[in-house]
Amino acid sequence: HLILLTHLKMKRRDEALKIYIEMQVRHRDFYLPPSNLAIAAAALGNDEHALELAQSAMGMVDPYLSFIVTSLKDGEALRNIPGLDKIQERLGFPHFSIGMK
Repeated sequence: HLILLTHLKMKRRDEALKIYIEMQVRHRDFYLPPSNLAIAAAALGNDEHALELAQSAMGMVDPYLSFIVTSLKDGEALRNIPGLDKIQERLGFPHFSIGMK
């Protein structure tokens, strides 16, 4: 997801989309944490899918989810999606950390 975010910052959306597609395949066929794919989906503006992935990450106890919903810079776009606060609350994290920069 870091390379995808880098491509987005460099205004290379097509390259970011290629990485996103590859991440989806790896998530489906192998193991890629849903929280990482949620970061990518949120960064690309696919908010609904990002929330679904965050729900999935919570259900499977994805070890990265706690960092993503609190302060990890990479998860900023995900934290800004309306509805993520409910996931954050279910994980026991306070509201104030959403949207931290």
